[in-house]
Amino acid sequence: SNVAYLIDQLQYYLHVDVLETNYTILLKEIKETKDFEAIKRAHSKFLGEIQAWSFLSDETENNLSSAPVSQLIDLVIVLGFQTAVKFTESSDVDSKGASVKKLESNYEHVVLIMVALLESSAARQHNSLMNQLLLRVDYNGFFSNKRNQKKEKLRKAALSSKMVNQPL
Repeated sequence: SNVAYLIDQLQYYLHVDVLETNYTILLKEIKETKDFEAIKRAHSKFLGEIQAWSFLSDETENNLSSAPVSQLIDLVIVLGFQTAVKFTESSDVDSKGASVKKLESNYEHVVLIMVALLESSAARQHNSLMNQLLLRVDYNGFFSNKRNQKKEKLRKAALSSKMVNQPL
């Protein structure tokens, strides 16, 4: 269900926040002019905005590279589909369970990295692209809380190993 949720949110972001918003702006600019060159410029701007907001161009706002976000989104989608396929195709319950658990673990790890990247980019650069995608993906704080729980668990494990390894 986490896979379906995340893919649904990514689709919603692309459809509503990227396409609909920029299409409305394009139509407004077309209606306000009769000059063909101005319409061409508006269309070029529209295409550029869609590429930037979809993390498909080389740079986003403030000349930040969008490659890490784009690669993580691709990886999330691939791992999500691999998990779904593995879950439905295997008839051997034991091997299916182990394979699905490993894929789910990899998927969760990549999603948490993506959320951390979006959070740090959004906070550090005040990047509205990252903020908007983060809002869609983690609006209720589910992934952020999960990441914080993992960090706390690792911190406690590290502290307990230090306590065990200290001489008396």
